[in-house]
Amino acid sequence: MKGNFPACDAFTAPAEAGLSMDPQDPGNWTGGKVGLGELRGTKYGIAASAHPGVNIAALTPEMAAGIRQAQYWAPNSCDALPAGLDLMVYDEDVNAGDARSAKLLQQVLGLTQDGVIGQETLAALVGRAAADVVHGLADAQGAFYRSLPGFVHDGTGWMARLERRLDAALAMASTSTPVVPLASVKGA
Repeated sequence: MKGNFPACDAFTAPAEAGLSMDPQDPGNWTGGKVGLGELRGTKYGIAASAHPGVNIAALTPEMAAGIRQAQYWAPNSCDALPAGLDLMVYDEDVNAGDARSAKLLQQVLGLTQDGVIGQETLAALVGRAAADVVHGLADAQGAFYRSLPGFVHDGTGWMARLERRLDAALAMASTSTPVVPLASVKGA
């Protein structure tokens, strides 16, 4: 494991700070739609819609980081992604949820969009410049945000976060080593 979670979460955590009880945000409702279920809110990137059994108001930053790592970092195989691309996938999934960033990455790579970053997705990254994939993913994420009904309400914030994410990801990618085929890694 390359252990880039702390660096990526240092970007994500401040963007997700505080308790949001916006009744117009479907993520704040346990049923995932405005007015459906209980309005419990979102705090530190942990939304009532995705985590209806969690006491959102009582979350600490440490508890939330553990949930983010378990629910968004690990399932997206972010430890296997190049630096920068890991941030693009992780932060967008915390922001939008539902394996969306994995599907968008697969779209950018011309793969079947199953939402699972596995061996096929990782193999498709071999030989590609991380910055090129980061730019392609940023374009796909922006198009996804613009397609959402909530864009009128939240689009300015989503797009500003995407710009910050892109800048941070490109900085990380510039110091990253290229992806190499698994067969060429000693012991793989």
